[in-house]
Amino acid sequence: MNRVYLAGPITSCSYGGATDWRNDFIAKVKSITNNVKCLSPMRGKHYLQDCKDISATNVEGILSGGPAILTRDHSDVINSDIIIVNLLGATKVSIGTMFEVAWAYHEHIPVVLIIEDGVNNVHSHSMMFAMCGYKVNNLNDAVTIVRAFFDE
Repeated sequence: MNRVYLAGPITSCSYGGATDWRNDFIAKVKSITNNVKCLSPMRGKHYLQDCKDISATNVEGILSGGPAILTRDHSDVINSDIIIVNLLGATKVSIGTMFEVAWAYHEHIPVVLIIEDGVNNVHSHSMMFAMCGYKVNNLNDAVTIVRAFFDE
């Protein structure tokens, strides 16, 4: 089974803001192939569903808090075949996502960046762009890339 990690901002997002695009992406991938497993850093964190502003430093739960987040997310990234990085609409730098991109780059795992065209996103940086083998401006194009990687 091919593994796709779904990176993107969580801190300062609502639960829906952190999960909606990931759930949409997972549904799109499942509609075209059965040989891909998408890994969300939000899986198992239903206890956050009432959060309007998720914090990286002040959330209780066995899967939350620095060591727990770092341990599972790092393992997910380095054991994935490709990562999707959705930065559309980001208004605050996502430190965790930047770690995930660096881990993937270090491990030679392809990175698909989803970011607006012609907009000065807070993540716009030459080093960020250099680490991402693909740059698109919507989820559908990212799904197309995933499909091309794992088409049988």
